Amino acid sequence: MVVELSDVMYKVQPLNIIRPGDVQLPTCMYTTSSLLGDMQQGSDSPMAALKERQTRLLEKIDGFLSKFSGDVATTTASVGEIKKPSTPPKFVDIVIHANPDSPPLSLNFAKTCLDKQYNVLWKSYSHSSIQKNASDSMLWKNQDTVDRSSYDLVVTLIWKQVAAPTLILCPSMCTPIEGEANLLRFFGRMIGIYDCESVDVMVTTEIDNMLSTLETSEISGGSGDCNSILPDFKQIMESKRSWLCGNQLTIADALAVSLSSKSPKSIKDAKVHTWLKTLGLLS
Repeated sequence: MVVELSDVMYKVQPLNIIRPGDVQLPTCMYTTSSLLGDMQQGSDSPMAALKERQTRLLEKIDGFLSKFSGDVATTTASVGEIKKPSTPPKFVDIVIHANPDSPPLSLNFAKTCLDKQYNVLWKSYSHSSIQKNASDSMLWKNQDTVDRSSYDLVVTLIWKQVAAPTLILCPSMCTPIEGEANLLRFFGRMIGIYDCESVDVMVTTEIDNMLSTLETSEISGGSGDCNSILPDFKQIMESKRSWLCGNQLTIADALAVSLSSKSPKSIKDAKVHTWLKTLGLLS
């Protein structure tokens, strides 16, 4: 069955042919005042004042967002490039327990870097279990002060008989951090030279691998293969070889210096010892 559609459809005149004079607009429209009141500039009405306050608030928000919308460039940070941040961190009180028979000398490097960034108060005490006072030359001397709140960080070292160096932030909320390498990882993140946005992930991986190698090699007891792992710092000083993880000094090198000082391959060369002190690796 075939249905034929009619070619006759309803038609209306196009508007473009209507003469303006023939268009009659209604004159009986209802008018009402605005519910928002008089919003003209300069008006003293409460609604106008509210609108002005909202406009100023939106302008402040736009200005705030524009300051923090830029991209942050990521570069590999070195010790020499460490600068004091524009805003200090929230007050942090750090306590470290260490054994004077096996001092974590790598913390000298952490101290050098932290002093470049923050206003740090360094404290040092000896526990009653220590028969003789630990030497201040191993790490840092006790700084006397009255107002602790004026510092960004307070780092307290307590010499006592412990199996491994232990860092405590908050006993009731945080698990203690044990081991010299783990302490360096913690401070490396705080300083911004390890496992952070400013350090390439491959560099962080290499540093972490070297820390684990040094930590598990039993170098501190003198029974490990220290000759094959610990670097020759004299050759590094004379630019005959690089640091453990490249051309830049890292926390892995700080641990190597600490272990070298406590191993048969101790640093006996006076010039090398002085050079390491200028780098902040020894006190």
